Amino acid sequence: NLIDTFEQFNIDVLHYISIASCAYATKHYSTYFPSKFNLESDQQTYYEDFDINADYSNPNPNAKPFELTVGYWKNKCYHYKQQDYKAGRETEKNVTGDDYDYYKQLFETSVCSICNAKFTNDNLPSLDRQDNELPHTKANCLPTCVSCNIAHANRDPKITSLHIKMRQYAIKHNLPMTISDERIYKLLRECITGGLAAVFHRENIAGKTHINELTYDEQSNKVISQDNENVTTHVFALDGNSLYPSSYSSVKNENIPYTDNRMYMAGRSKFYSEKPFIIKNCIDQRKEIFVAKVKGYFPKSEYNNLLALPPIFRNIEIQNKEQVIGEYMYLQAQKHSLPMSKKDRKLTTLLDTNGQFKIFNNYYLWLLIDLGFVITDYKAIAVFEKNAAYEPFVRTMMNLRIQAILAGSTKEKFYKLIINSSYGYDTLNTEKFGKIKMLDKAGTFIAQHHPNHMGTKRISANTFAVQLKPKTATCFTSIQSGVFTLDNAKYWYLNYIYNFMYKCLDRKRFHFVLADTDSIYIAISGDPNKDRHQQFESIVTDKQFYDQHVYQYLPDPNKDIYDYKKILGFGIE
Repeated sequence: NLIDTFEQFNIDVLHYISIASCAYATKHYSTYFPSKFNLESDQQTYYEDFDINADYSNPNPNAKPFELTVGYWKNKCYHYKQQDYKAGRETEKNVTGDDYDYYKQLFETSVCSICNAKFTNDNLPSLDRQDNELPHTKANCLPTCVSCNIAHANRDPKITSLHIKMRQYAIKHNLPMTISDERIYKLLRECITGGLAAVFHRENIAGKTHINELTYDEQSNKVISQDNENVTTHVFALDGNSLYPSSYSSVKNENIPYTDNRMYMAGRSKFYSEKPFIIKNCIDQRKEIFVAKVKGYFPKSEYNNLLALPPIFRNIEIQNKEQVIGEYMYLQAQKHSLPMSKKDRKLTTLLDTNGQFKIFNNYYLWLLIDLGFVITDYKAIAVFEKNAAYEPFVRTMMNLRIQAILAGSTKEKFYKLIINSSYGYDTLNTEKFGKIKMLDKAGTFIAQHHPNHMGTKRISANTFAVQLKPKTATCFTSIQSGVFTLDNAKYWYLNYIYNFMYKCLDRKRFHFVLADTDSIYIAISGDPNKDRHQQFESIVTDKQFYDQHVYQYLPDPNKDIYDYKKILGFGIE
């Protein structure tokens, strides 16, 4: 049953509220204990498991030593005094700005009293009170990392040690961490874009339907749709092998020309910038992984190469006008009395950013640039540490699923469910952006005059539900993992089309029927004397390139199910 199956990964099903959250927990458990996800049938070399007795201090040896400034110290002293004052503690003997020289030397020569880590620009110092009943005085305080101080609080020492070492371990291996910078959080939240669902050609009948071509005429500034002489013989449907898990697996693949042939996942944030020259440098150097907010377009000279499947998959707002949505759809909407005055937000395929700033992760943006995308303006960038921490989880779940298929076990569906539901939780909006208080009439009157008041609803004659906006909101999931999963999947999907299909197939002999999140249907004009199993064989233009790469994407008929279900592969529907 579910309890026993999850127990093998040390996940307590009763602690969670859904299979998705159990899958999410299993995925992140694998980042701390990769050896538990290392099957004998698929031995890989990963980093060591988390050990609470190990020393993970100073996880970043290249970080610059911290140097206390007068401004930083005065700010600390002010907040310590405010903290003690609000708690009703004496503040006469508190540390002050006059102690600057003493603490400057102390922070330079000492280490954290809790974790023994050195103080660096990545690991800022603070003062931890030994007796929580007493104020921030020299005699009562020891230097500690800010993160250790927060973790310590009034918690049990063993729990504190666990939290601190898990954080240090995560930093050492660049594991995904929650976002603490509101600017980065908003950038990531805006970047979230789901999977495409678009139909290009509705009717595709073997022996009847001609292959359709779209061409751009620059003189008339129009796109011309016309059928050529080639007639459809069969439809070929491809489905990504667990495309989203494949996209966050960071498995090495020679068809990924960037960052060591891997699609890395984002760990903790390194920095945020709105300076155009920094954004441009990060994009051009192709070393860091990031999400960038840019504006741009494809030149008209590239239109004929891109029109069959425009590569920018992003949401835009459209007006429900006849010239926008087409005569047929407009008349249908009017016929059924649908509201036509409001704007609709649509996920669609584009050849420019529609005059707006759009956000892409590095892999997706680099592919667009390689296809001819021209960036006209730079708005913001968030750069992250690289990690391949989810590879053990994906490999293990994919292999367990295959083993279940071979054994004829119903667990196959379970492993499929786990791997395919493990990524969505990262992008769930679990942050608390409002808190609700139940107040009487007098309390409600006061609350409504507060600048953070959001809304009020009467519950009874003298009881009101008042919503207030809190000063801070906490991000509970590594949202960057979800964003990179979504954009990595779009990159890999388009990479297959533009860097494989378009390079070795006759484009006059196929057109796209539909594009879904992880699948694509293609109408092909092949050999009418062969059956539907001919796939692309009859329309290959570069046989050497095709033979070299085809089975890196598609299943090799001479191999077993492990090849058919390979990571970053496509199955034939």
